[in-house]
Amino acid sequence: MGLDFSKSRHVCITLLHVYPSKNFDDFHTDTDQQNLSALKLEMQRFCTEIGETVDACIEPVLLVGNVNKEIIKYIQKEPYDLVIIGVNSNGSNNDPGSHTSEIIKSSAVPVLVVPNRPFVAL
Repeated sequence: MGLDFSKSRHVCITLLHVYPSKNFDDFHTDTDQQNLSALKLEMQRFCTEIGETVDACIEPVLLVGNVNKEIIKYIQKEPYDLVIIGVNSNGSNNDPGSHTSEIIKSSAVPVLVVPNRPFVAL
Protein backbone atom coordinates (compact mmCIF):
# COMPACT_ATOMS: atom_id res chain seq x y z
CA MET A 1 0.00 0.00 0.00
CA GLY A 2 2.74 2.47 0.93
CA LEU A 3 4.62 1.64 -2.25
CA ASP A 4 1.59 2.64 -4.31
CA PHE A 5 1.72 6.11 -2.72
CA SER A 6 5.45 6.43 -3.31
CA LYS A 7 5.18 5.90 -7.08
CA SER A 8 3.72 9.32 -7.77
CA ARG A 9 5.94 11.38 -5.47
CA HIS A 10 9.30 11.17 -3.77
CA VAL A 11 8.67 9.78 -0.31
CA CYS A 12 10.53 7.74 2.23
CA ILE A 13 8.76 4.80 3.84
CA THR A 14 9.51 3.46 7.30
CA LEU A 15 8.83 -0.22 7.78
CA LEU A 16 8.27 -0.42 11.52
CA HIS A 17 8.03 -3.69 13.40
CA VAL A 18 7.63 -3.98 17.15
CA TYR A 19 8.71 -7.24 18.70
CA PRO A 20 6.27 -7.58 21.59
CA SER A 21 7.76 -7.55 25.07
CA LYS A 22 6.64 -5.99 28.31
CA ASN A 23 10.18 -4.98 29.07
CA PHE A 24 13.31 -4.87 26.93
CA ASP A 25 15.17 -6.51 29.82
CA ASP A 26 13.22 -9.69 28.97
CA PHE A 27 15.51 -9.97 25.94
CA HIS A 28 18.87 -10.55 27.53
CA THR A 29 19.78 -14.11 26.52
CA ASP A 30 22.03 -14.88 23.58
CA THR A 31 19.15 -16.67 21.83
CA ASP A 32 16.89 -13.63 22.17
CA GLN A 33 19.60 -11.35 20.81
CA GLN A 34 20.27 -13.74 17.91
CA ASN A 35 16.57 -13.83 17.04
CA LEU A 36 16.34 -10.04 17.09
CA SER A 37 19.52 -9.71 15.03
CA ALA A 38 18.20 -12.19 12.46
CA LEU A 39 14.89 -10.32 12.26
CA LYS A 40 16.67 -7.01 11.80
CA LEU A 41 18.82 -8.43 8.99
CA GLU A 42 15.75 -9.89 7.28
CA MET A 43 13.97 -6.52 7.48
CA GLN A 44 17.03 -4.75 6.03
CA ARG A 45 17.26 -7.28 3.18
CA PHE A 46 13.54 -6.95 2.43
CA CYS A 47 13.65 -3.14 2.43
CA THR A 48 16.72 -3.05 0.18
CA GLU A 49 15.20 -5.53 -2.26
CA ILE A 50 11.84 -3.80 -2.46
CA GLY A 51 13.39 -0.32 -2.51
CA GLU A 52 15.52 -1.23 -5.54
CA THR A 53 12.58 -2.61 -7.50
CA VAL A 54 10.41 0.48 -7.03
CA ASP A 55 13.14 3.12 -6.65
CA ALA A 56 11.96 4.16 -3.20
CA CYS A 57 13.64 4.87 0.10
CA ILE A 58 12.49 2.25 2.61
CA GLU A 59 13.92 2.37 6.11
CA PRO A 60 13.57 -0.64 8.42
CA VAL A 61 13.02 0.05 12.12
CA LEU A 62 12.84 -2.73 14.72
CA LEU A 63 11.70 -1.89 18.22
CA VAL A 64 11.13 -4.09 21.25
CA GLY A 65 8.44 -3.44 23.84
CA ASN A 66 4.74 -2.84 24.23
CA VAL A 67 3.39 -2.71 20.66
CA ASN A 68 0.93 0.17 21.15
CA LYS A 69 3.26 2.31 23.23
CA GLU A 70 6.29 1.83 20.98
CA ILE A 71 4.40 2.62 17.77
CA ILE A 72 2.68 5.66 19.26
CA LYS A 73 5.92 6.96 20.75
CA TYR A 74 7.75 6.46 17.45
CA ILE A 75 5.16 8.16 15.24
CA GLN A 76 4.91 11.08 17.67
CA LYS A 77 8.63 11.84 17.47
CA GLU A 78 8.89 11.66 13.67
CA PRO A 79 7.20 14.02 11.14
CA TYR A 80 5.01 11.47 9.37
CA ASP A 81 2.23 12.45 6.99
CA LEU A 82 0.45 9.09 7.09
CA VAL A 83 0.54 5.90 9.12
CA ILE A 84 -0.45 2.70 7.33
CA ILE A 85 -1.20 -0.25 9.58
CA GLY A 86 -2.47 -3.69 8.73
CA VAL A 87 -5.24 -5.38 10.67
CA ASN A 88 -3.69 -8.11 12.76
CA SER A 89 -6.53 -10.32 13.88
CA ASN A 90 -4.83 -13.65 13.18
CA GLY A 91 -6.65 -13.91 9.86
CA SER A 92 -10.00 -14.53 11.51
CA ASN A 93 -11.67 -11.31 10.38
CA ASN A 94 -10.98 -7.71 9.48
CA ASP A 95 -12.02 -6.18 12.80
CA PRO A 96 -9.37 -3.76 14.06
CA GLY A 97 -7.77 -5.17 17.18
CA SER A 98 -6.76 -3.32 20.32
CA HIS A 99 -3.38 -2.25 18.88
CA THR A 100 -4.95 -0.71 15.79
CA SER A 101 -7.73 0.98 17.76
CA GLU A 102 -5.29 2.49 20.26
CA ILE A 103 -3.01 3.78 17.51
CA ILE A 104 -5.95 5.40 15.71
CA LYS A 105 -7.05 7.10 18.95
CA SER A 106 -3.54 8.32 19.82
CA SER A 107 -2.16 9.35 16.43
CA ALA A 108 -1.86 13.00 15.49
CA VAL A 109 -1.66 12.05 11.78
CA PRO A 110 -4.11 10.12 9.58
CA VAL A 111 -4.08 6.34 9.97
CA LEU A 112 -4.93 4.11 7.01
CA VAL A 113 -6.01 0.63 8.09
CA VAL A 114 -5.47 -2.14 5.55
CA PRO A 115 -7.55 -5.32 5.97
CA ASN A 116 -5.77 -8.66 6.15
CA ARG A 117 -8.43 -10.24 3.95
CA PRO A 118 -10.09 -8.55 1.00
CA PHE A 119 -13.83 -8.15 1.17
CA VAL A 120 -15.67 -10.51 -1.13
CA ALA A 121 -19.09 -9.33 -2.30
CA LEU A 122 -21.71 -12.05 -2.52
